[in-house]
Amino acid sequence: MPRDSNKKEVINKEYSLYMDIAKRAAQDSHAVRKKVGSCILTESGGLYLGRNGTLPGMDNTCEDRIYANHSWDYIGFDEFKERYPYEDDDGHYKLKTREGVIHSEINSLCKMLKEGVSAEGATIFVTLSPCATCSSIIASSGIKKVVYYEEYRDTKGIEMLKEFGVQVEQYEPT
Repeated sequence: MPRDSNKKEVINKEYSLYMDIAKRAAQDSHAVRKKVGSCILTESGGLYLGRNGTLPGMDNTCEDRIYANHSWDYIGFDEFKERYPYEDDDGHYKLKTREGVIHSEINSLCKMLKEGVSAEGATIFVTLSPCATCSSIIASSGIKKVVYYEEYRDTKGIEMLKEFGVQVEQYEPT
């Protein structure tokens, strides 16, 4: 029994290291609503980081402002503030992710592709569980395991990964 305990402790320390790296990558995102980071660990120990954002050389704005076109008395103040949580001199607004913003997982995989590195058997550590589109790409890339920190509001991506035979774990800090 002590051997299994020691093995689990080593895995938890490794998970902690790689999840910390993914969290640090997330901090570099220019997104306002949700900063997401990822770290792919290849079987040979290579690390490939990603964050949600735009293509290199493009404007780093990840969201568009959608201003309310009605007052709060239309739906009630609490619901209005929930729908339009931001405010500036022009009024209340919500943020919508721009088309063309690349998700963190895809950014990580693209870096591997540019270097000709295979994702076969790799593990990806990501701060937010993957969406359905990213899950399809992750599964087809050969990544064998996804470790995520926070669960995305739509869990279809997690379900898809499991259906595709990819191991999925939610990270639990020790």
